[in-house]
Amino acid sequence: MGEEKLAQGVRRDYLKWLQIFIEFCAKYRHPFRDRESLQPFLQKLASKRQSTERQEETVASVRLYYEIVESSVANTEAAPEAANCQWDAVLKKLKEEIRLRQYSPKTLQTYRSWIAQFQSFVKSKKPGEIGSEDARGFLTYLAVERRVAASTQNQALNALLFLNRHILKTDYDLGDSVKRAKKTKYIPVVLSRHEIDSVLGYMKGPWALAVGFSAVFG
Repeated sequence: MGEEKLAQGVRRDYLKWLQIFIEFCAKYRHPFRDRESLQPFLQKLASKRQSTERQEETVASVRLYYEIVESSVANTEAAPEAANCQWDAVLKKLKEEIRLRQYSPKTLQTYRSWIAQFQSFVKSKKPGEIGSEDARGFLTYLAVERRVAASTQNQALNALLFLNRHILKTDYDLGDSVKRAKKTKYIPVVLSRHEIDSVLGYMKGPWALAVGFSAVFG
């Protein structure tokens, strides 16, 4: 018997008994989601001289509650498990496509890492359900939240493009909506004149002569 099949009046009575059952469990410290808590509750009703009809109604209401809860938990647990199986298949296909194109093992390792991070970002949504918005969100997250370098963000983008084009057989429409990571300017580190003179001061013999010759004629 499902919840949707209950008449309005019966549903009201079921909810009343369920509320009483939960209050009983809270008072006497019985876990109300445990089916074994129903028995001490029925004993309590019997001690209160509740009719057999009322006790049967109580049993029906609590059992229906357990059926609904267990069904909901089963569906909740099954969805991520199914999604994870599909992502496992994606990573297997990734390995095949990388080998087919004779890319390096390093590329496979890098793409696997980014796709795994993307999977975590979309909270294990099924591969067939992800789209451009998910990719834009992930790349923007890398730039804004993680503050990665531009080269790192581009690496992640390449992994996602490979995922869609060669494995999922779709394409991202990223447009201009992705927040781009800032390019870092590389400033070489050089010695000051004083530091150079200090280094030269420690040199002896032919090395000092060679460096001095280079400094004069170089």
